[in-house]
Amino acid sequence: MKGRATAAEAEDRVQGTGSPQERIREESPHGRTPRPGRPSFVVRPGSDVYVPAFDVRADACTAAQVRLGGDVLDGRTVPLSPSDPDTAAAQIAHAGRLLGQAAELTR
Repeated sequence: MKGRATAAEAEDRVQGTGSPQERIREESPHGRTPRPGRPSFVVRPGSDVYVPAFDVRADACTAAQVRLGGDVLDGRTVPLSPSDPDTAAAQIAHAGRLLGQAAELTR
């Protein structure tokens, strides 16, 4: 179907950016050598890749830059007006803009 991607296609797209590093696992997590058969791959995200993440609650929104490995690089929290959805949406967008401006300053 158009617009849908398999896990392998999504992985290929991400690897095309050059950000993750893939290698064959040489040992199991328990220190044993791998068994015969299909090798296990270890994929580590690149340290220079991050995604925006938002934690939206009734009274506040936190926007953060998060590395693909899960490390939080930066975050901004803004209060929300829960009684007015349009204002709350504008405040969430504002949190994202603040985060984007901070990212531009660190490049």
